[in-house]
Amino acid sequence: LSEAAWRGSREIVLTNALAGALAVVAVDGAPVGEGRPGALAQTIATALRDAWGSLPAVERGRRGAQGAEDA
Repeated sequence: LSEAAWRGSREIVLTNALAGALAVVAVDGAPVGEGRPGALAQTIATALRDAWGSLPAVERGRRGAQGAEDA
């Protein structure tokens, strides 16, 4: 993706396994879109929370290396 393309974006959303979805509201001091999280970021964040909430605890990383039940 070219710099011109992402600088002209209405929204930029970063995703990862730890934080889920994070809206980028500014780059180098210049606002992205309206300078606040948009509908896409909210939709992605909600979908990830819902999906992760349906996983067994071990897959969500809520257990230690040996597991809380084993301790």
